[in-house]
Amino acid sequence: MSQIPAIKLPFEAPAEDIAFHVHYNAYPIQHSHDDFWEFIFINDGEVVHKVNGEPRKLKKNTLCILRPSDYHSFLQPKDTSSMHFNLSVRTSMLKEFFAMLRHEMYEKLSAEKILQYEVPNTNAEAIERAANTIISAERSNKIPTMILYLFCLLQEVFAQMVTTTGIQQQYSACTNKFIRLLNNPANLAFGLPQLASMTGYSYSHLNRTFSQETNMSPSQYLKKQRLKYAQELIQYTDTPLSVITFKVGYSNYSHFSDFFKSLTGLTPVEWSKQNKSAHLRDSHTIL
Repeated sequence: MSQIPAIKLPFEAPAEDIAFHVHYNAYPIQHSHDDFWEFIFINDGEVVHKVNGEPRKLKKNTLCILRPSDYHSFLQPKDTSSMHFNLSVRTSMLKEFFAMLRHEMYEKLSAEKILQYEVPNTNAEAIERAANTIISAERSNKIPTMILYLFCLLQEVFAQMVTTTGIQQQYSACTNKFIRLLNNPANLAFGLPQLASMTGYSYSHLNRTFSQETNMSPSQYLKKQRLKYAQELIQYTDTPLSVITFKVGYSNYSHFSDFFKSLTGLTPVEWSKQNKSAHLRDSHTIL
C-alpha cells in the first residue's frame, strides 16, 4: 500500500481534540461526551440508536451527529449486526473549523432537535473511502486525515440542509408545521384539535390543506406516527405498555391495544414477543 502524502492543516489540531474509532454492534450503556461532538456513520448493517431517551433505527449509510449535551446508547436488533465509524471532535476545534467554512452552520446544528441524515450511495462511498484513509494512514498523518473525513461529513450535512429546505417548500406553512409537531414524540399524546390549534390554523383548514398536499388526512398521519413511536418503545426499551399507552394519546390500554391491532394485526403484547430486542425479550409488562 502506498504511503499517504503528508497534509498541512490551516490551524492547530491537537491529538486530544479529535479521535476516530470503528465500533461493532451494541453499546447499551447510556452515556454522553463532555465537550465533544460525535459524528457517527453506519457503514454496515443496522442498529438502534437511543438518543435522549428516544430510540431510532439507523440503517447502513446513515449519518448521525451528537452534541456534548446528548445522551445516547446503541442497541442491536435481534439477528442483526452492525459496524459504524465514530469521529469525536472537541467543541472549540469544531467551532474553529466552522469559522473557516460556514460559521452559521454551527448555530443551526446546535439548534436542531434531531441530527440524522440518510446518505446517498455515491456520497456514502466517498465517506467510507475517507474513513479508510484514516485507518491506513501513518500515525503522524492521522489527524490531517481525520480533518479531511470531518470535512467530507460536513459537506454531506450542508447538502442535506439545502435539499431539506427545498423539499419543505413544496408544502404550505400549515402542513410543514403539523409535520414538525408530529416529528416530536412529546406531541403524540395530544388529540387532533389540540395539535391543530398548536399550528395556529383551524382544524378544517389543516384537514383540507394537509390532505390535498400529502394524500393523507391529519388523522391518518397522526396514527402512523403514534404506531411508529409505540413500536420503537416496545421493541427497544423496557417502558411498560401502560406508560406507552398514554405517551401515544390513549386514556386506557384497551383502546390502545385495539388501535395497535387494527394496524398490525397483533396486540402490543403479541407484537412485543415477536419483535423485542434480545436483551429485553422477556419484558413485555403492561403495568
